[in-house]
Amino acid sequence: MKKSIPIILMLGGTLLLFSSTSCDDSYDLSKDINSDITIGGNFSVPVGKTDKIMLNRIIKESEDLTVNNNGIYELNADGQFNTSVAQINPVIVTGLNPIIGDVNIAIPDGNQLINTDITIDNIEIKPDPGHYTVNTKLPKEVQKINSIDFNNKNLTTNLSLTVNVPTGVKQIKLTNIQIKIPDILEVLDNSGAVIKPSNGYNIYKANDITFSPSITTNQIIIKIPRAIIPEGSNYIKGTPGNLSIVLDKEFSISALASITVNPSQITATNASLKFNYSVPTTNITKVNGDMKPDASISETLLLNDIPDFVKGENSSFELSNLGFNFSINNTIDLDLATSLTITPWSNSNNRADGEAVVINLTGNNSIKGNSKNNFLISNKAKNVTTGITNIIEPKLSTLLKKIPEAFKIEANNFTATSNTESQGIELGRNYDLVGNYDIDAPFEFSNIELEYKDSIEDLLNDLKDVANKTNRIIVTAEAINAIPTDLKFDVKLYDINGNELKEINVGLDKCVLASAKNSDAVESSETTSQIQITLTEPQNSSQLEALDKIIYYVTAKNSITGEIALKSKQYILIKNILVKIPDGVTVTF
Repeated sequence: MKKSIPIILMLGGTLLLFSSTSCDDSYDLSKDINSDITIGGNFSVPVGKTDKIMLNRIIKESEDLTVNNNGIYELNADGQFNTSVAQINPVIVTGLNPIIGDVNIAIPDGNQLINTDITIDNIEIKPDPGHYTVNTKLPKEVQKINSIDFNNKNLTTNLSLTVNVPTGVKQIKLTNIQIKIPDILEVLDNSGAVIKPSNGYNIYKANDITFSPSITTNQIIIKIPRAIIPEGSNYIKGTPGNLSIVLDKEFSISALASITVNPSQITATNASLKFNYSVPTTNITKVNGDMKPDASISETLLLNDIPDFVKGENSSFELSNLGFNFSINNTIDLDLATSLTITPWSNSNNRADGEAVVINLTGNNSIKGNSKNNFLISNKAKNVTTGITNIIEPKLSTLLKKIPEAFKIEANNFTATSNTESQGIELGRNYDLVGNYDIDAPFEFSNIELEYKDSIEDLLNDLKDVANKTNRIIVTAEAINAIPTDLKFDVKLYDINGNELKEINVGLDKCVLASAKNSDAVESSETTSQIQITLTEPQNSSQLEALDKIIYYVTAKNSITGEIALKSKQYILIKNILVKIPDGVTVTF
């Protein structure tokens, strides 16, 4: 005798649509199904419940993704760089040898009857002045010049004076020797102090010099440590990057002479005084001013093991608390200014979604010379320790509308700026810029919209005994959400060959898990929601029998005011799961 009795369909696979929302995609659909059979008209059966599905099952910790002391997920990645600054070519200066005229001192006839020495005083010595003819092109890196240093601190020049001492001249003495040097040249006096310029010239006062028949040559040593470019002067010609030092001012000397003669021994004649101002080969060894050194930074900061939940195709969000640490050791004496550009990047060397952010390291935020500089670039003010400069850039969070695979960190167009006379760039020297950087991004969001995608597979095996006995299945459950954002489900159905089963109608009657009340994973913050999904195939269709895989999407969208934080101990709990076949199933056995 044959009997026909209605039995409940035990559709564990569809139930796991919810349990696998916990991201446990290895769930075995053939297990954990209550096999009790209830006989009745509208069949339903409880089929168990899930454990608490903690976020730490969805978002796995990794080298770059950790949980901080507050239990909040945090993105951390770092890198370092070493950039060489190309040397600026040395500069040789020519035209620092002005030619000074000779001087003849007339000596009258002596009185042959007098045998006593006579001194003639206050004879003015003023040879024709010479002129500098400097026109030296500066390196292309120079944008503005304040001063230049010569030959490693001091350029030593010699003014030699040679006198022919006629017969009968006992002594020639020069006093009140004054040398006028253009104010572009910083001159040291005999004590080593810098002479202050006046009316466009430095007046160097030399010691008295005495000549005699046995001493006919003397020298004055003048030390010139640098060239100072007076504000608004005409010594610099050209445009930034194409500048020249031009010096065409005069170099002159004056003195008073006294001559002691023996009239009985002298006849009318001249004592000639010859001047020779000699300057050795002169190099500019250091430039003080504004430069554009040839340097650049181009680094890629890779982000590894970032969960799909926060980088899905339809995910977007704004991180409310983002910090980018950047340090650089500037070995140049000058302060460096640049624009640091951070761009979302992909491993395939392409620009990723998200806006590039430009951080201006200028002014008070410039990279100070000859020191290690530490910056914290953040989208809001931070409490920082001494020695760290906090640069606030609200647009920084636009980097992470989606979390990319990498960040491109670039800096070009460096400008080196002098603030004091001691700062400068040495020509012919290589400099290094050494630094490191890291990103610190707690998963604290505003305007959140995240999507997690996963799948349930191998349903053919689980549904083979019942899929051909009904065309409509209803799944209901109770969901507890301790994550502070609404969660919404959507599904797509596929056969074993990957073809979408579009004829099965997916009724998402109740598919939203209401947001937890706050960001703490405690019972007082939980919310409870009802879930119901109906799968219906058309009459005379066999698509339920072909169902092998369900791809499901969990979309998170913030519905509360303010910011939320994702923490590892937040969870979803699905319980009181029921499978219903409202129309029943008749099995003959």
